[in-house]
Amino acid sequence: MNRTELDQLIDALAERSTELDWRLEEARRLHRLAYTMGYTRAIARTLTHQGDVLSRQRRFGDSIRVLQRAVDAALKGGCQDVAREALGWLAGCELEAGRYRQGIAHSVDLMRSAVAAKDRRMLVWAMLLVALAMARAGADERCITILQHAQRLRGETFPDLAYAIDRNLGISLMHLGRLEEAQATLQRALDAATARGDTTSQGQCLSKLAQVAAKQNDRARALGLLAMAQALHPLPSDSLAALGPARYVQLAAGLAYADLRMNGHARAALRNALDEDEGALNDYQRQQAHETLSRLFAATGEWQAAYQALEIAHSLEHKLKQPLQMPAADLAYLDLLNEVRQLPDAPHWREMASDDAAPDVDAAAATAEPARDATAEPAEPAAPGKQAPPVTPALTPRQMLVAQMLADGATNDEIAQRLGVSASTARYHISTAMGRLGIQHRAQAHDALARLRPPPTVSGQRAETGR
Repeated sequence: MNRTELDQLIDALAERSTELDWRLEEARRLHRLAYTMGYTRAIARTLTHQGDVLSRQRRFGDSIRVLQRAVDAALKGGCQDVAREALGWLAGCELEAGRYRQGIAHSVDLMRSAVAAKDRRMLVWAMLLVALAMARAGADERCITILQHAQRLRGETFPDLAYAIDRNLGISLMHLGRLEEAQATLQRALDAATARGDTTSQGQCLSKLAQVAAKQNDRARALGLLAMAQALHPLPSDSLAALGPARYVQLAAGLAYADLRMNGHARAALRNALDEDEGALNDYQRQQAHETLSRLFAATGEWQAAYQALEIAHSLEHKLKQPLQMPAADLAYLDLLNEVRQLPDAPHWREMASDDAAPDVDAAAATAEPARDATAEPAEPAAPGKQAPPVTPALTPRQMLVAQMLADGATNDEIAQRLGVSASTARYHISTAMGRLGIQHRAQAHDALARLRPPPTVSGQRAETGR
């Protein structure tokens, strides 16, 4: 078997994405073949497929370890596109597993790498991940802003991402009480899921549409939608992969029943969602379930049960919000928008990053480094007979820090310790910074940084610093 044939077999794995057990075994078999052939790109791709399947089976610890190996293998082989895809799956898996700090850091890393490579699909994916983290922290307005940018950036391309954008946008609109917009957006997501025959996504959309109908006091429609969703994902389930969607539908049913004041049905559905959880629900979903149960218990005077449920809900809410460091996440997003403005041949990207659409983070920005002025006028051309100054790349503060450490001769482990990230993530930052500087070897970092220093003033006086 040659490399082309192996690549074709790996491509075929995605065509049978719902056959998880077969796909996992086939990915492992192809991984062994790739390893025997010494084909690094195929090694990274097969590891990525394995990590995807493991995350769908709710085996998040195994998935994270495999996806870290995929990122390492892709970077080692210089396969930046494969590294970005593996990093996207890794960030999503970390968010699902409750590792919010790592998930957000990897999502922002993916955003920056996608902008540097002008990889529009990966940028949309990264924005979707950041929006998901914002929503789970209760920042639905911020989530909507980011998803609307992602939707505009996606345009008519990447239909596989259309469903995820519309579904999450519809949920945030519902949380903010914009029910008509939420209904239209979720219906669009349902149509996309139906067109591709994805029953898991259909059940999720039907259950969320039922919640919208319940909030609109349309009892008949809400109950009809719930019946359709529960028919697609009944309990009990025979596998953990099927248990996740079934628990999700039960959770949505419980929330809808609570809005309809069908308290007995709501309690039963929420207990079904939480019983023998086994990782089927994430922290955000469990927080919603316990908070609603607390209200239901209080309505019937069961104060001890209400207090216990409320304690669990508050601890989960703290876990969701505390690690996010919202100002830092917002500033990272603004920094990304500044980078998008600098892309010379993508006017639709610059439109996405218009000042009017940027989040309002004045309070956070007041204590942070001033953002680079990406809209400044270009320098005047050099006078005849004089050599124009070289065009230098624009580095983000983190990339500049990595570049400076490279110039100082720091090792990968030292850089990882300084940044507070894993060794594989540090290698990712190093690769991105070297690409921005246009260098192939670490030893070139010192000279490359020297070219970035501002020239002396015309009068010979030292330029002011510290402003």
